[in-house]
Amino acid sequence: MDQPDYALVWQSVLEDVKKELSEANFKTWFLSTRLDAVDEKTNTATITTPNNFVSKNLQDRYLPRILSLLKKHYHSTKIEQVEFKVAGTKRNSARKTTASEFDDSTNLGHKAPTSSTTKKDRRGIILPINPKYSFSNFIVGGSNELAYTVAQAIAKEPGQRFNPLFLYGGVGLGKTHLMQAVANSIIENFPEKNVVYTSTQTYINDFLDSIRNKSASSFSEVYNNADVLVIDDIQFIAGKDKTMEEFFHTFNILHQNNKQIILSADQPPRSIPTLPDRLRSRFEWGMTVDIQSPDFETRCAIIQSKAKSQNIELEYEVVEFIATNIKNNIRELEGAINQIIVLCQVQNIKPDLDLVKNILKSSTKTPTRFTSRQIITVCCDHFGIEESDVLSARRDKEIALTRQIAMYLMRTELKMSLPKISAAVGRKDHTTAMHSIGKISKNLDEDFNLRRHVGAIRQKLYEQQ
Repeated sequence: MDQPDYALVWQSVLEDVKKELSEANFKTWFLSTRLDAVDEKTNTATITTPNNFVSKNLQDRYLPRILSLLKKHYHSTKIEQVEFKVAGTKRNSARKTTASEFDDSTNLGHKAPTSSTTKKDRRGIILPINPKYSFSNFIVGGSNELAYTVAQAIAKEPGQRFNPLFLYGGVGLGKTHLMQAVANSIIENFPEKNVVYTSTQTYINDFLDSIRNKSASSFSEVYNNADVLVIDDIQFIAGKDKTMEEFFHTFNILHQNNKQIILSADQPPRSIPTLPDRLRSRFEWGMTVDIQSPDFETRCAIIQSKAKSQNIELEYEVVEFIATNIKNNIRELEGAINQIIVLCQVQNIKPDLDLVKNILKSSTKTPTRFTSRQIITVCCDHFGIEESDVLSARRDKEIALTRQIAMYLMRTELKMSLPKISAAVGRKDHTTAMHSIGKISKNLDEDFNLRRHVGAIRQKLYEQQ
């Protein structure tokens, strides 16, 4: 039997890690790592990281959990040790990072590139850009077509149009893929340009380190000299006054010199709390694009593309089952496919519908696990509304919205009939439910805040299971 694909094994580990960490922590410590090797003689796994800073934090904070998950997902041998290797170093230098190696230069670790720096060495500068993220493997559908078109235009003429580009949408909808696809395209076609990619959490950490280490000039040199600055999850900068002040100046310097800025967030600039007006207005200067959850056809295309890239053929009924049961998150969708592929490769079997149903038991969230009453309770808790008000005849705006969302979720998550939905909220006429469900369904396509509320409520429902 062939050796398991390290990339797929590590992807399975990362899917479990995502469930346990905040998005910011996951992106800061895990997003740019990979499983490079498993020595079955010594039962040692080698994990590559972008720098010693990440290696040290993974060892200090997450090593026991990493080891546990590797044992869970790597079936060929029992892994007993984990070594961390910084990208670009020789294999025989892979070892556990010691505190003595964690000096100020490692902390900051981001010197501006010289003219002799190779394109490969320059890929991202701060955090590595995944070369697998490209326009060619980005699945385009109605939910992301505008974002894709704008991103391609920027890649052809960075700094000339749509500057800044601000992408927003929920977790796992492809923002990072698209941002890195732009960066990869620019690196390929404009090798002289200095592309800087980072997460907001890393930017904040670097800024605080530069203050502690009195190395502000080195920090500014990295970001202010970028030809293309790509920052993920910019919403995390809100409320951090000194960091926002520094980024305000960086933004102005780059924008005035026609340097491309690409930002992403989980919400539009106007909805980010405690974000100063001067930053909000700058974020909205260029092009602000909403990436929505993929529709059914797009989900099917993503599944088929992912399976094809791993030389796995899925029958269409299998594709339909996965697309029907995992609706809102591309990352979750890909994670499910990876689970299927890993199991099939390890056991050398073909994925049929029964097997996939069994694998995805934990992912498909069968609706019978909660009730209509629980939906009402979670909706009321979310909006701070009394349940008695939702069940009453009151039509106050917030009460009516809470009631409508509850009915919508009863229909979409529990597949309840209209008469039963109406009865659940104290109504006799099923046309009330029909009207409410139709209204929410229609407005979800246009109202970002409504999508955010519905998504948050749905997540709370499943988290309590």
